[in-house]
Order: sequence, then structure tokens, then C-alpha cells
Amino acid sequence: MYRRKFSSRPPFGFIEALDRRLLFVRSLGIDISDFQGDITVAEWQQIKASGKDFAFSKATEGVTFDAGTFTANITRAKTAGVLIGAYHYGRPDNNPAVAEADHFISVINPYLTAGYVRPVLDIETDAGTVAFMSTWVNDFCNRVKTVTGITPLVYTGQFFASSNFNSSVTQWPLWIARYPGGTVNPQTDVPGSTTPWPTWNIWQYTASGAVPGISGNVDFDVYNGDLAAFTSNFVIKAPDITVLRNAVAINDGAATPIDFGTVTPGGATSSITFTARNDGQQKLTLGAVSIPAGYTITEGLSTSLLAVIFHQPAGRRDGHVHRAARFGSGGGQEWADFIRHQRHHRQPV
Repeated sequence: MYRRKFSSRPPFGFIEALDRRLLFVRSLGIDISDFQGDITVAEWQQIKASGKDFAFSKATEGVTFDAGTFTANITRAKTAGVLIGAYHYGRPDNNPAVAEADHFISVINPYLTAGYVRPVLDIETDAGTVAFMSTWVNDFCNRVKTVTGITPLVYTGQFFASSNFNSSVTQWPLWIARYPGGTVNPQTDVPGSTTPWPTWNIWQYTASGAVPGISGNVDFDVYNGDLAAFTSNFVIKAPDITVLRNAVAINDGAATPIDFGTVTPGGATSSITFTARNDGQQKLTLGAVSIPAGYTITEGLSTSLLAVIFHQPAGRRDGHVHRAARFGSGGGQEWADFIRHQRHHRQPV
């Protein structure tokens, strides 16, 4: 009897697909408000140990309401090693966007520093036309960006987004809420339509999650990328100044003198231009510029340099936006965008 022998190895030239879990693991998180109560450091450690990398805590609503548990929860979460940021529940039905942004900033300012997650606008109250709602969101986010140098996220629901916003809001990264029901696999499932945004950054996929350290239900979220990408894109980084002579960076502690060229008083090359650029993700406060005797500053440095990162669609890289600089003026900026939508109960404001 002839018996063929079969090899368990794939044939030559065959490429076996690697398990997706070995290549990519989405980062998981939660978002909380006063409804989840005062969470201790030990309880935050349980949350982290359960596999939750990041969190958002409600800080404010409207222009008068401040969440009672916000300060304790954001500081304790950070102590426990959970990446955490603040969110504001917008009330376009009651207040101007800039007034709400200013109130939000005044409360969360201590947490707009390196190591915290970028702030979020939660918008889910319909207060007018598509044009009005879109302008309100843009005014709020631009105010936060202008004052702090940090670009906020926007959180909103799937149906709400498609019914209330135009494409102008897609400049801000999207945190979308959609609960498909049944069993959701946050590692492989997707929220579906994100109109008018082309894609999503964070997805809130259930409001009835259960996690050690919190009694009762909690919102579960998933980032559209791994923890390293979340940290790189949405965790605030310390200010980092780069000084350039034309396009050449000037490094501190150079072993040899740097030749900046020749300046001819009154001639075509009567000035030298430097650029101060903030490559971090936090506002950088600048001091005075020292120059050699015989030189004058024709355009001084700004008192601060904002740092911003702007989000690009998939397949494109982030970039820098540089201001023009004149012998120690200006500052480059980086803009980072991140947006979110949330469903927490309204407070009377």
C-alpha cells in the first residue's frame, strides 16, 4: 500500500498572515462624570490593571457648573498611571461658545500640562441650524486653541453629528458615540458612518460597561490605534524650543563656534533673521533675547509660543506650521486635533 507523506509546513513562496493581535492592539479607555463618584487611587489602579489605558473626566458644563469629583479624579488617575484629560459639556442653547470655553479653561488650566490628555468638547445639545451649531463648535475649539495652544477633541453622537454639523468641524479630530448593541469587539469592530468626518479617532461603544474600581455602569471607549499612537497624538508634551538661523537649527552646547554669516550695516545684508519654534505641545513662555553689543532687535520675540499638532487623515503625516520670524521673533506652532462626543446627563446651567 502506498502512503503519501504530507508536510505541515506551508509550500515555498507562501506567506502566512500573522495574527492581527500580534500586529496591532487598540488602546482602551473610559469616561466618567460625577455619576461614577469619587474614585480612589487604589480604585484607579484597578481600572488600569483591567486594561484601560486612558480616561476622560467631566470638568464643566455651560458657564456655571463645575463637576464636584473632577479635581480628585483627574489627579488620582494620573497618580495611578492612567492617561487622563478633561471634557466640557457644551450648552449652545444657553451660552456663547467663547464664554463656555473661557470657563472650561479657567477650571482645567492646571491640567493643561505635559502628561495629561488634550481637552474635549462634548456637544450633544441641538440649539439651531447646521450653520449655527458648526460655528458654535468651531468658536469653542478655536478659543481653547488660541488661549492654551492645545487643540481640543470633539465628542458627539453618530446621528447627532450627521444632522447638526457641516464639514467645517472636521478640522477637529472626532470622538464618536455609537452603541451598536449586542457584543462589541473593540479590537476589530468599527462605529460605522462618521459623517461629516471622514474617519474616527475614538469610539465610545457602550454606556453600560463594567470595570473593577467603579460601581455601576461606565462608558467604554476605544482609540483607533495602539497606546503608543494615542500617547504620541493626544497626550500633551512639554514645550521644546528650537532656534533656527534660516533653515539650520542652532544646537545648545556646540563644540565649535557657529558662523552666522556677515552683516553689512546699511547694506543688502543688514540683518540676520532667527526663528524660535516650539516643537512641544504646551505653551512656552519666553524671556528676553540677549544680543552682542552693536546689534539691535528689529522685531522682538513673542511673549509665548503656542504648540499645536494638527491631525491629518489616514495615510498622511502631521506637520508643523511656522510663523515668519525676524531676528528672534515669532514662533512655530504645532496643532493637534482631537474631538469627542458624549452622552452624560445635563446639569442645569
